[in-house]
Amino acid sequence: MSLDHDNLEEFNEPELYDLEFGGWEPQGPFFERVAGQQGGPVLDLACGTGWLAIPLARAGLAVTGVDIVPAMLDRARTKAGNLPIRWLDADCRTLDLGETFALATMTGHAFQSFVTADDQAALIASVHRHLRPGSLFVFDTRNKRPADIDVDGSEGFWHSFRDAEGRDVDVSLIERWEPATQLLHCTTIRRWRDGSRPDQTKRISIRYVDAPGLNRTLAAAGFAVEAQYGNWDRSPLTEISPEIITLARR
Repeated sequence: MSLDHDNLEEFNEPELYDLEFGGWEPQGPFFERVAGQQGGPVLDLACGTGWLAIPLARAGLAVTGVDIVPAMLDRARTKAGNLPIRWLDADCRTLDLGETFALATMTGHAFQSFVTADDQAALIASVHRHLRPGSLFVFDTRNKRPADIDVDGSEGFWHSFRDAEGRDVDVSLIERWEPATQLLHCTTIRRWRDGSRPDQTKRISIRYVDAPGLNRTLAAAGFAVEAQYGNWDRSPLTEISPEIITLARR
């Protein structure tokens, strides 16, 4: 599939990205618990600026972080300091390290950035070849709730945050749903209230998949779904759950 934009442009300002989206809660304790039970080494895919990889390394686990955006990895290295994390600039779909791990993780809804069924299948196959028998792949994707795809293409306020200089930034979204591809096309507009920066517009497309379809792809790659939750509190997955959080065992 060919998109009419760079689907990674949302990630070209890592410090700003961290200030807007970074944080340990609510996903962090969930992954920390799973990692504590499963042990390492850990392969953290689409690791971004390391918000998951770094705490897991601080907990004493051997961690390899993989991302396709060099700027995100540069910030991750800076944040990690002297922690012994291996950072790799690579495409998760074609990764071939010649080694295996006890746990693979992917969060921040990065799974949805793989925008075709073939892309998602290639990612899952890549994870499978990097896991030992009995190992876990733990990841999240947004559940396709009717309210999330009932969009009309108009601009709507999303949230606000403060940048590194303490300036307030208001964020709006324009969203368009494409049923044929199961893609939500999102235009994000950031406006600095004091006018100190020009308005910023970035685009990203994300793919939705329902739990049955996801589970079929996992099974085809050699995974058995051990558990699926509808939110980070381990609540059951329902039609109105915000998340599909999957623990799949190789």
